[in-house]
Amino acid sequence: FNAKNEYWIAENTLALATNNISGTAVVNASSFVRIGNGGHGMLNLSGGSFNQTGGDPFIVGISGGTGNYNQSGGFLTSSAYLDIADGSTGNATISSGTANFAGDIWVGQNGGVVK
Repeated sequence: FNAKNEYWIAENTLALATNNISGTAVVNASSFVRIGNGGHGMLNLSGGSFNQTGGDPFIVGISGGTGNYNQSGGFLTSSAYLDIADGSTGNATISSGTANFAGDIWVGQNGGVVK
């Protein structure tokens, strides 16, 4: 799957969405990744790979939403930084697999709550 621009899960208030990536699946995003952007979003990576380019942040929980990122396998590569709970509620769990971020890891920015 190739996201030409931004990759958002649960964009609006009351939105509820989950994306499961497993096996040999490949997701390529060329801009922002926002999980729980106003709504309740979850990304589960148990295999395959998720590749983000473009230098925009990988955000888990923003704009009043709740975001959850769970990795139990596979590969995540981001050309930017990880931002967990940016003025929202966020949770990121990486129990196995590989996660590489080119930038920093920000947690609880702008009054965010980390679970």
